[in-house]
Amino acid sequence: MSKNILFYYHNMIVPSVGGVERVVNTMYHELSKQGYNIKSIYHSKALGIPQFEQVGMPDSYHRRSSVNREFLEKFIIDNHIELILNFSATSNKSSYDIVQVAKHIKTPIVAVYHNQIDYQLWENKYLAPFKKYKVTYY
Repeated sequence: MSKNILFYYHNMIVPSVGGVERVVNTMYHELSKQGYNIKSIYHSKALGIPQFEQVGMPDSYHRRSSVNREFLEKFIIDNHIELILNFSATSNKSSYDIVQVAKHIKTPIVAVYHNQIDYQLWENKYLAPFKKYKVTYY
């Protein structure tokens, strides 16, 4: 039996839009080839043509919405999701709903950062204590 993974991103994944979208698109196709069952949910539509099936949130106008939380919970349970990859990480307001639902139904969630970590250190108050560490790029 393959592992069921949910990709969550605040925008529809359209590879022509940018770097994060290209990375997520590549991950989707490579993990699918390896037998993983990937589902994808987004909050807002993006311009362009997606290269795999994605489901939009029912309330795309509100970032914190009980309608969206109920939808997410049902979607995760109905699709037997075992792991959530949150490509919006914790720096985006749209992450609130997916994080709350994951906690509530005890589904593991991984926040994936695509930005340079030093940018996150300056912008995210929760990461401020880590400013003292030097960031090295390879």
